[in-house]
Parts: sequence; C-alpha cells; structure tokens
Amino acid sequence: MLFIEIRYFLFFAAFFCVYWLLRNNTQRKWLMVAASYGFYAMWDWRWLGLLFLSTVVSHIVARGIFLSRSDVERRWWLVPSLVFHIGMLGVFKYFDFFSRSFAALLTSLGVTVDPVILDLMLPIGISFYTLHNVSYIADVYMRRIEARESFLDIATFVAFFPQLVAGPILRARQFVPQLDTLRKFSDVPVRAALFLFLVGFVKKAVLADNIDPHVDAVFADPGAYTAWTVAGTSLLWSMQILLDFSGYSDMGTASAALLGYRFPQNFFAPHLAVSPADYRQRWHISLTTWLRDYLFVPLGGTKGGRWRTHRNIFIVNLVSGIWHGAAWTFVLWGIFNAIVISAQREIDQSGFKEKIPRALRIIFGFAITLYTTAWVAYAFRADDIATVGHMLAMSHGLAPGGTQSLPVDPLLVFFSILACQFVAIRFNITHRMEKMNWWIFAVLMGVAFALAFALRSPFAQPFYYFRF
Repeated sequence: MLFIEIRYFLFFAAFFCVYWLLRNNTQRKWLMVAASYGFYAMWDWRWLGLLFLSTVVSHIVARGIFLSRSDVERRWWLVPSLVFHIGMLGVFKYFDFFSRSFAALLTSLGVTVDPVILDLMLPIGISFYTLHNVSYIADVYMRRIEARESFLDIATFVAFFPQLVAGPILRARQFVPQLDTLRKFSDVPVRAALFLFLVGFVKKAVLADNIDPHVDAVFADPGAYTAWTVAGTSLLWSMQILLDFSGYSDMGTASAALLGYRFPQNFFAPHLAVSPADYRQRWHISLTTWLRDYLFVPLGGTKGGRWRTHRNIFIVNLVSGIWHGAAWTFVLWGIFNAIVISAQREIDQSGFKEKIPRALRIIFGFAITLYTTAWVAYAFRADDIATVGHMLAMSHGLAPGGTQSLPVDPLLVFFSILACQFVAIRFNITHRMEKMNWWIFAVLMGVAFALAFALRSPFAQPFYYFRF
C-alpha cells in the first residue's frame, strides 16, 4: 500500500478518526501497533513474524543490559543481539551476493565451484527496522537512555507505519518519549502537515514517476543517446531519486504529525549543497547521522590522526554503499563517496580555500557537488559496473554516442526543480501555510490536490527505497 494510493487515504482516514476518538494513551498504542502490523501485512504477511521476533529480541536484550550489574554481563547481552540483527539482515540481503562473488573469485583463480544460493525474498523495510532495533540496544548499552519496561512502547517504536518500510530512521530516544503523554489534537500543526503531505505527493506521483520512464530509457540503452543526454540524465536521475525518497519521507512525516508525533528532518535540499560533504549532510540525514553516531564515532571519528580519519571515512561510506544494496555498483558508489569526501577534507585543511573569495568558493563548491553527484548517480542506478564505465566514458566524450535525445531536456527539468526547492526554503512556505486563513487554505489545498491527481503518472511506481 503506497502513500500515493487511494487505499492509503482510506486506511489513514479510518485510523485517524478512531485514534483521536480514543482518550486512553495505552489504547492508542495498541491501535498503532495493530494498524502498523496490518499495514505491513498488506505488503506481505509472511514477514510479520520476523518483524515481531526482532522487536522481542530488542526488548529482552535492552532489559537485560539495563539490569546487568557488570560491564562483562552487559557485553554478554550486547554481542549476541548484534549478531542476531546484523546476521538476519545479512542472510536475507547479502548472502547470495557474497556467495556469488566468492565463487567468481575462486573461478578467476582456476577453482570452479557452484555458489550456494538461498534465493530468499528481501523482507520489505528490513534495512530500516534493523537499524531502529540496533540503535535502541546501543543507546541502552551506552547509557544514553533507559530500557523501557513496556514491550508495547518498543513495538510501537519499531512498527509505527509512517516510517516502517522506508524511514526516516528513528532513534528510540527521539520517538519513544513522545509515547509517554497523550497527544492533543490542539497541538497538531494540521495545515503544515497537510501541505507537507501534498508536497510529498507531488514529488513522488507527479514528478518522480513521470521522470522515471525517461531515465529508464537512457539507462536501458545509453549508446543510443547523445553524450549530452547521457550526462544530463545522470543529474535527472539524481533528482528523481531525491524526489522519490524525500517524497516518502514528507508523506510519512506528515502522517505522523497529524497523529501528534514529530519525526526528524530527513532531507534538506541536497542539490543546493556547496560541497560533497555538505551534500551528504543534507541527503538521507537520518542514515548519515546514524552511521556517524553508531559507526564513525565508535571507530574513533577524527581522533587518532589523519590516516585513521580517512580510514574511518572509507569504512563508513563503504558500509553506506553496501547498506543500499547487495551489488558491486553500490560498493563502487560507497568507495567513490569516500574518496571525494576525503579529498575535500584534505583541501579544507590545507587552507587553500581561504585564499579564494567566498562567492567564488560557493559557486565552485556547488559546481563540484553537481559534478560528483552526476558521477555517483551512474553507480547508484546502473545495473552493473560495465554500464557505469560506459556511461561515464560517453559523458566525457571518451566513447561514441548515439543520435537520440529525450523529449524533455534533462538539465532544464533538473534546474527547474532545483529553483522550486530554493524558493520553498527561502520563503519557508510550509511555515507560512500554518498561518494561513483556514478557508483560503482549504480552497488552495482542494485545487492543488485536484491538479496533483490530474497530473500524476498513470504508471505509479513503488518507492525506490523499498528495495533497500
């Protein structure tokens, strides 16, 4: 059930009415868990047991760590739980990839083996709720929060349907304390939430899904298109994936807000960044900060010298690439990100940038960000590394191109959407919606939703991040 489907509108409307009619906080939690498991079952009911099991393990382990009397005992709880959660993700998502890769390596050395293939279907949302569980256990272990006595609270946190299948990646300390008090409808920013949902709907159904056929056409047969089209399509694809994923985050955040809950911001116009590192701080913020807090900092962060810092940057970006998908293109994507961010760090620390006027630094940084974004877009979208190499060669005039062009100009679409993002941020339009007169707001929203439904793509696509 997609957020852009009529089914979701009906589901949420029914849930919304019952939720606000209930005056008991515990009853509301039970309703949220039941509705969330029902929402998940509409995708595939067979994975409900896995979701429930992972939640039970997290609850038991967190309580065990919290009640432990020694650090040794705490570690005895921690290590098996991490093995369970990461191992569960590894089996479903990565086993076949590593098995095939290992078999291919042996074959290249002259040893022919048949890889063991499990061919398991990837449970939707497993990459996200695994990180939810791990962060909860880690925070209890590091004494950042206390373990909850109520299993209901943890079940609500892990399964809450607005973020269950594609984030944002929540921390227990961000969300669970909100469950302690009965939400009041008078505190809900209704107009801002409805407007945010509309923005997310337009991003996904009107823009991303209408861009998708053009991007697919170029990536399916890049040699048929001109070098300029191939180069422009890389930026167009980077915008499509942003619209697709941030659209999901917007609609999920808006749905939660209408129930009285706040989610952390997950995107902040990454294409307006002025450096590759700045881009990463604006893109999928909940994952970036998760990797920083639970991997980069425990590895030592920027402490321990220059080369150890670069090592940590490499590990974090490699893990980020692999998290996104079990394919060598994602490994390449992670490695390329690590190289670019490490290079930028060296330039920043050299003091060279300070000799350039600030305005030129911003322009140059923006240009470099778009250029590197285009490069990494190939690796993120292409089916294999050979396609990545071919498209990169074409876009730089190192391989012959075709004569075809898209019926739309990729760069014109890209920069038009970029301009809209700039205006929305510059004038804080979401905040202005909350202050608008109710009657004017209702008319504008009615017209806007009617236009959005009229302009939406007739071929609705699943959200791209569902596959992760």
